[in-house]
Amino acid sequence: MLRAIAHSSEGNPAFPSTRILLLDIHGEYGTALKSIAKVFRVTPSKGEEPLLIPYWAIDTTELLSFLMGRLEARVSQEGQQTKTEQVYQYLTGPRFRHRVEAIVERFSEMQDDLNRERKATMRLWAKREAQIQGVIDSTVGMYGDLQGIAGRAMQEIPALETPLIESQED
Repeated sequence: MLRAIAHSSEGNPAFPSTRILLLDIHGEYGTALKSIAKVFRVTPSKGEEPLLIPYWAIDTTELLSFLMGRLEARVSQEGQQTKTEQVYQYLTGPRFRHRVEAIVERFSEMQDDLNRERKATMRLWAKREAQIQGVIDSTVGMYGDLQGIAGRAMQEIPALETPLIESQED
């Protein structure tokens, strides 16, 4: 059925823009449809793409199942914890909390550094802007002084001319 959707009877793509997401839990479709499908796996083989799923997109039970494979009861000795219990203990214990706190702390430090850099850059820009405005004002003043001395004999520089303010009657 998937081949019929993907290709016409002539072998050409029937619906070239079609995207079908098939979760192949047992792996039989990946092999059967390899010629017309792109296969993604957590541990890809040659010719397959890596499957990247953000951990926050999966609920805790599914995340544990995904990370550890099928979670069947594995009790070989009395008192031995299963992998699920070990992960649960880790997630609810102080080590995990400390690791997450360390990550949050590093992000906070990066945010603080970025804010300090932004403020420093804004101060530098304001300083440069004032310097440029000072150069422009001095140049316009010098041009005006020279016009006062030379009069109309001095050629006009349009960029340094001050626009005349025309009064508009209401």
